[in-house]
Amino acid sequence: MLESKHERVIKEFESVTKDAGRVQIETLKRILEMNGEAEYLQSLGLCGRTDPESFKACVPLATHSDLEPYIQRITDGEDSPILTGKPITTISLSAYEYVCMGLVEWLLPCLHSGVADSMISAVDVLRATREIE
Repeated sequence: MLESKHERVIKEFESVTKDAGRVQIETLKRILEMNGEAEYLQSLGLCGRTDPESFKACVPLATHSDLEPYIQRITDGEDSPILTGKPITTISLSAYEYVCMGLVEWLLPCLHSGVADSMISAVDVLRATREIE
C-alpha cells in the first residue's frame, strides 16, 4: 500500500527529531567550548564548563537590556571576546534585532556538522508539509 504524502512527511519529521535532546546538548557544549573565553560567560562564573547543568546554574535568562552594555562596547569597536570567543566584526540593526556576523562565524562549525543536517532536514520536512496542503 502506498503511503500518503502526509504520512511520509510525518515519518521523516519523526526521524530527524527523534534525537533532539542529544543534539541540543551537543550543540550547547560546542557553543560553550567555542565561547568559553567570552567575558560575559566568565562574569557569570561559567569558567569554561561546558555541561548543561553548569550552564543552567550560572547563566540566567537575559533580555536585550541585560546585554546592551556588552553590545554597546562591541559597536564602539572593542574587539576583545566580550559576548563570543571571537570578535564580532559586523553588527546591523534590522527589525529590532542585532544581526551579528561574529555570531554566525562561531556557529558555522555547528552548521557543518551532523547537527545542521538534522536541522536542515526538519526545515525541508516543514516546507514539504506546506507544499502538500
